[in-house]
Amino acid sequence: MIYLFCTYAEMIGFGVDGVSRLVADAAPFTTLADKYAPWLKLLVGLAGISSIFAVTMNSNNGIVRILYAMGREGLLPRLLAKVHPVHRTPTAAIWLQAAVAVVFTYVVGLISGPFNAYVYLGSVLTLAIIPVYMLTSVACIRHFAGRRSWWRHLVLPVLGILLLLIPVYGQVYPVPAAPLRYFPYLVLIYLVVTAAIAIVLGRTRPAVLSRAGAILATAKSDG
Repeated sequence: MIYLFCTYAEMIGFGVDGVSRLVADAAPFTTLADKYAPWLKLLVGLAGISSIFAVTMNSNNGIVRILYAMGREGLLPRLLAKVHPVHRTPTAAIWLQAAVAVVFTYVVGLISGPFNAYVYLGSVLTLAIIPVYMLTSVACIRHFAGRRSWWRHLVLPVLGILLLLIPVYGQVYPVPAAPLRYFPYLVLIYLVVTAAIAIVLGRTRPAVLSRAGAILATAKSDG
């Protein structure tokens, strides 16, 4: 609801005839504050910094949690399951995540500039996370099959899947400029490769794969 309200505020602030200016603006809320409420500019900046920090921490923690759990279960090198003897934190997983984040941020940033780096990495992340949400909706339908509320466990998940197709469509049509036009296909290749790996694991190490969902959901540190 907050995202919807903020998007609505942007559209009202720029006006229907100002959509092109909104799209081209790197900091639309700062622009709106400068125009309608200059005293809010500092608060807008602080809110932006706070949001970036929160999203970064949340993303890093989630990825580290997954790396640790997969290392503990042998889906990735077991070194990633190493826990600090004092702080009880998965140090190897933290360092790996930090290194990958720094490399991607600085390499993409140096090549394309900071704003384009945000756009490119954000586009890839969005395209990669949408299938996760779709599969979660499918899992909801499957899990509650036969004992579900038709509205909550069938209509809403299907509606969610259909709505998630909208941003995917917007990423491929009209065809965006390079390199954005290639990102959907890179994500598709990634999904195919990971699906193939899952199929192989299911045939060669079914016990490990069957535990993966529960382990990734809990990821308790047992040292």
